[in-house]
Amino acid sequence: SLDNVYLMNSFKKEYVHCETNVVKEYERLANKANFQFRNTYLYDNCFVDAVSGMQSSEEVKMAYININGLLKSNHFQCLQHDWNLLASDILVIAETMLPENTSDDDIRLNDFDLVQRVHGMVMYKKTSMSAFDVHIVETPMYQIMTCDLPFGVVSFTYIHPTINAADRTDFFNHVKSISSFVALIGDLNIPWDQTMKTNRSFYETCNELCVVSTFHEVTHLKGNQLDYVLLKKDAGLPYLAGCFKNMYSDHKSVYLRIATGENITTGSR
Repeated sequence: SLDNVYLMNSFKKEYVHCETNVVKEYERLANKANFQFRNTYLYDNCFVDAVSGMQSSEEVKMAYININGLLKSNHFQCLQHDWNLLASDILVIAETMLPENTSDDDIRLNDFDLVQRVHGMVMYKKTSMSAFDVHIVETPMYQIMTCDLPFGVVSFTYIHPTINAADRTDFFNHVKSISSFVALIGDLNIPWDQTMKTNRSFYETCNELCVVSTFHEVTHLKGNQLDYVLLKKDAGLPYLAGCFKNMYSDHKSVYLRIATGENITTGSR
């Protein structure tokens, strides 16, 4: 048994033998697979023109953050100085708990237009960005802001933590009914440890929507992924997605960047 296995005092490193193929693979990785990893912020270019080899800025940058009280403490002031999120073309703030008497002027962002506002969600777009149609679905358990963009439809959403199974099914059925659907971005309030393949409902729904989760990472301080970027499997669009930590929310911000020009790739990173 393992209780009787031990290393003798006379142990020497030459007693250890390594498979030759393993050594060769390590040598190959060291010499030919020198990848460089670095953070890519929203104000950095992430796409490359495959023809010219030059960086491309032809893209739409979409970001979402559950701030949990836009006007609480100094949250709005922090947002006004978050140069990373302010590099977005479309920015959605969720669960803002704004008082009913809050005016649009109270939540203006420099260089942004306030596009839509419902209870619990606010959408901004860069002033320089062309206008687009927005469709709203608002229930006590979830809100959806659907944007009709040149490359397809992107839906931003917030789902209440106490949503029941019937309302969640109703939510996903609504998403399935959207034509030209490309992506779903937002706080789905499905803990990461429940999105494993043992949770059939989530994965079956993803299969029904023909979407994939673009990243798996903790997005909440309690240690779960609650915020998602779900992308259509056959979208055929160069993209980059992920999340950023911030100091003014218990949620990370999530983002989706989609290239809009021809011959654009994500480069070699």
